[in-house]
Amino acid sequence: KKTDLSRILIQTYGTDIFRKRVDEDWWVNKLKDKVIQSPEQVVIITDCRYPNEIEHMFADEFDTITIRIDRTINSNKDIHKHDSEISLDDFNEWDYRVDNNSTVKGLKESAFTIAEDIIFNRMLESSYDFGLIDGISINEREVLKQLI
Repeated sequence: KKTDLSRILIQTYGTDIFRKRVDEDWWVNKLKDKVIQSPEQVVIITDCRYPNEIEHMFADEFDTITIRIDRTINSNKDIHKHDSEISLDDFNEWDYRVDNNSTVKGLKESAFTIAEDIIFNRMLESSYDFGLIDGISINEREVLKQLI
């Protein structure tokens, strides 16, 4: 579980040391290398903290889908005012937004709705070869729902 101390250490290491002293693109360059080397056609990146990270993914012509998780509960602590927590607050090009101020059940329902839209609408319309996703049936949708 994340604690205030662990969050401060991660913020210091990730932002104050690498982004500010080494290269602001340090993390996104490492990420892009991993994506390019991956044999997978679909890669899910669970955390972007800065506009340049998203911009790099678009600039390199990756098919990028952005999801904003909004959570205001406990956001009044100073720890939640760090650059890494607020730098995307003015970014308005999200494909999806999720309100995470509710229950775990509500969050799962939102995740399913987004996953379903991405898989059944966006991916199947694209030129990707998604193997098992092509021709997915209603029963397979239920399996997806259980996985999420």
